[in-house]
Amino acid sequence: MPQYREPDPNTLFSLSPKNDKAVEVVTHELNSHLVSLIDDTLCLDVGHLESLSGSSSTLATLGRGNADIFVSGSNISKIQCSFEILDNGIVLFHDESKAWSSQVFGEGATAFEYGRRPRTVVVLPNVVTRIGFGGDRQNLVVFELVWRSANKEIHEVMEIMKKKYPSKRKENPRFSRTIQGDDTVAPTGVCTRVGPQSLAMRWKKFSHIGSGSFGVVSRGVDLDSGRLMAVKTLTRPAHATHEWWMQTLNREVKREVNHLAQLKHPRIVEFIMSQGWGTDKLEIFMGLKDGCLESLIVNGSSHTPYDIAVTVMKHVLQALDFLSVRGMVHRDVKPGNILYQHQTESEPDQVPYSFQLGDFGLSNRQELTKTLAGSPLFMAPEMCKDVFVVGEQTHKADVWSLYATLLWTMDVCGFRSREFRCLDEVRRVIQATTSDKDSSMANVCEMARIEPLERASAAQMLVKCFDGEGLSTERARVPPICVPPVTVATQTGGKAPLAADPSGAPPEAGPATPNRPSLRGRDPPGLAAGQFRLDRAMSRPPTRVTRRSPRPVRAERRAQAARRKGNKAAEAADTPSFLVPDAFPFDTAGRDITGP
Repeated sequence: MPQYREPDPNTLFSLSPKNDKAVEVVTHELNSHLVSLIDDTLCLDVGHLESLSGSSSTLATLGRGNADIFVSGSNISKIQCSFEILDNGIVLFHDESKAWSSQVFGEGATAFEYGRRPRTVVVLPNVVTRIGFGGDRQNLVVFELVWRSANKEIHEVMEIMKKKYPSKRKENPRFSRTIQGDDTVAPTGVCTRVGPQSLAMRWKKFSHIGSGSFGVVSRGVDLDSGRLMAVKTLTRPAHATHEWWMQTLNREVKREVNHLAQLKHPRIVEFIMSQGWGTDKLEIFMGLKDGCLESLIVNGSSHTPYDIAVTVMKHVLQALDFLSVRGMVHRDVKPGNILYQHQTESEPDQVPYSFQLGDFGLSNRQELTKTLAGSPLFMAPEMCKDVFVVGEQTHKADVWSLYATLLWTMDVCGFRSREFRCLDEVRRVIQATTSDKDSSMANVCEMARIEPLERASAAQMLVKCFDGEGLSTERARVPPICVPPVTVATQTGGKAPLAADPSGAPPEAGPATPNRPSLRGRDPPGLAAGQFRLDRAMSRPPTRVTRRSPRPVRAERRAQAARRKGNKAAEAADTPSFLVPDAFPFDTAGRDITGP
């Protein structure tokens, strides 16, 4: 008996023959360079060699043509099937035959479903998976997948595959060649299905993110496409009746889902689909991201909080401007709801993160938002029922929340670590950061004005700080920012900045240059970086002397009235307490969603 080698260290999995035809494939001379010995069985290794297809994402092709694994017979297509690896490390089995004569078998395995295009399914370790192809019953040739990392969890295997493949694959020793043979014979049996049926999402959970009062959020994988998802599963409480559950879903949860389905923007987390509306378990599928701004800052990053804050401001302003054009208010902008995806390709002077706005459980049409919602630390004054008179909430409430998020990101005045006693104290700290015109937040202080009509909009801040990049509002329809009111606030110790420039450079002079907002200042002697004298400024609210031009304010009022008029067709209903974050968490980033 000839001596056969052990599987190559970079082999992802091997194909073990399960019938006589498969044994013939393994022992064919054209496949000899792939043969290894596993438990006294000759197998074909997959993943350690470059594919003859030329695609870096293809692990191996099978067929009677120019395929990586040669399979003879007129019942076999020239390229019958293939194994593909995605960027996230998930492996797909792809049926490329015109007669759909490939299939997946095995307990726990995912078979091809009629009507889906392309015909791909995820193959996973720790699942007995057999592939068959050829013949009327798609089992002329049958192999079983033997994984090299069979005892590891799915996410561990994904990390291994992302590091190994396809960068460490060797060159295929076989030259490209074409095998001439008979035309492919179609099977006598034709796959049929009675009547059109909607295709449900088939997915598998591989880790837990968090849970709330009515459901859980999980990381999952789409078993047909290999896409990673955040899956929000809402389950009827044991004490609730089925009728109450159906009414609640249709009246309250459907609003969130309808909002998500309408929002297609690169700065808003993507909505995939939902299913289970007529059952006791509802599933909502969203795009899965690497994490949230909260975890990025708390866990530490190689980039400075200032650089991260500039990118967050730019991306979230673009999302808020898009929402304002749609007449929507998010109402819960905070670090935990700003998600990020690591970008492999980015400019040298930019942080390698793409930020998106997520969790629209509190979002609503602008004309309907008159209820209390959101996270208190980042809540706009007009949303604080216990402190201010509740009025109409516009998208400018989200602009205030973004300003507070920037303070938290850079820990201005200890905003991140400070323990606030009441909402009024939070408001006074935020106002104190805008009082010094030489401070680090001076160039964006228009975002934190008390009066919504005086506060800058997302579009106005995009024009001011980023030259209008990413605007959804027409540039010609963006009014000038209102002349700021004069705020008098007594401080001890003179001027003090909000965020120190590590280089010690003097503060930027004049207006901010496009695409680089001014958030920096210089620390005077005797003050640590980022320290702010708040002792007397916090003792009483700042005295405000209003001196403004009426024209921008009137333009704002006219624009607001036009938006209200255009949104009268929206369904009139207040946002229920059923949608508060603790009840319906939807963090697609892996943070503790049960916290504050």
